[in-house]
Amino acid sequence: MSLLSQSDLSRVVTRPRAPTPPLSALSIIEKLFLGEELSRKELNKLGTLNPVKAFARLATLNESDEKTLLLIPAFHYHKLKGSSKYSIDADSRKSPWRITFQWENGEMKNVELVRIEDTH
Repeated sequence: MSLLSQSDLSRVVTRPRAPTPPLSALSIIEKLFLGEELSRKELNKLGTLNPVKAFARLATLNESDEKTLLLIPAFHYHKLKGSSKYSIDADSRKSPWRITFQWENGEMKNVELVRIEDTH
């Protein structure tokens, strides 16, 4: 059973100035979002991201509303400046991976796994 519909699956985004990832990388992210097992080679492509923790956070997101997310300090839930998107840490605060999404009528849309280059 998948947590997110196929239409909610998005692409990996690396910021700043990174090329669009190859199609093989997109299938890895889809597998992660669907809770499917990843091969060792696929895990290596994700680098430091803990896929078990990221999947658990996606499961929590799937069942949460905005008020609930505000009550989970470990997620570091916040609105992105100058955007209609929101973000949580995909793994931990020290990890460069984030899960971004938009709220639409109380539901999350445009869910993306984003790797940021500069974490401050």
